[in-house]
Formats: sequence, C-alpha cells, structure tokens
Amino acid sequence: MTAVNLFEPLKEAIDASLYSPADVTTGSVHVRGSINHKRVMSIIMLALLPCILMALWNSGYQANLTLNQMLAAGQIDVLPGLSDYTSICANLTKGLWIFLPMLIVVMVTQAFWIPLFASIRKKSITAG
Repeated sequence: MTAVNLFEPLKEAIDASLYSPADVTTGSVHVRGSINHKRVMSIIMLALLPCILMALWNSGYQANLTLNQMLAAGQIDVLPGLSDYTSICANLTKGLWIFLPMLIVVMVTQAFWIPLFASIRKKSITAG
C-alpha cells in the first residue's frame, strides 16, 4: 500500500466535510429530504454547546468549592488565582482547564484511529 493510497480516506473525509458534492440530482426523479449529514452534525454541535458550557461551569464550581473548603479547613495556605466559587468567570476558566485536555485527547485519538482503520479496510471515512 503506497502513501497516496494510505491517506486517501483522510482526503475523502476532509473533502466531504468541507465541500458539497458537484453532482446533484436534476429533474423529477423522486422525493428527497432536504436534510444532509453536514446539516445534522451542525445542529448537534449547536445543541451540545449548552451542555458543554454547563459542564465547564460545574467542573470549575466543584474544583473551586473544594479549594475554598480546603482553605477554610487549613489544609492549604493560599488560593490560586481565579478560585472564587461564586464567580462565573472563575468557574468557567477552571472548568476549561479541566475539560480541554480531555477534549484534546479525544480529538487526537479519533483523528489517528479512524483514518487508520479506514485505510486498513480500504474504505472511505463515512458517517455510517
């Protein structure tokens, strides 16, 4: 298997997600739905935003609350910056520091394994 053939599924996946197909159905062949995969995934990403924001806030809130309780109990001497559990900005920032490494690991892992398995199976990267 050459390097060109190895990365063909990755190229196809990028083309499919960034560009619309050039060949479209013309004439009155049959009824088609107007929804496509890219549109559905865009709606899913928009629907995930409130969930992600709540997860960021809650993770930061729990971490900041724990730090403040440790300070009150005398287990730590000083609080690091942005540790006020009543501040939305502090909670979102702390939550981002907790959530972002996990998101990066997931994205890198799927960006490695999906093209690898598609190349081995000699299939294109598709949604199904």
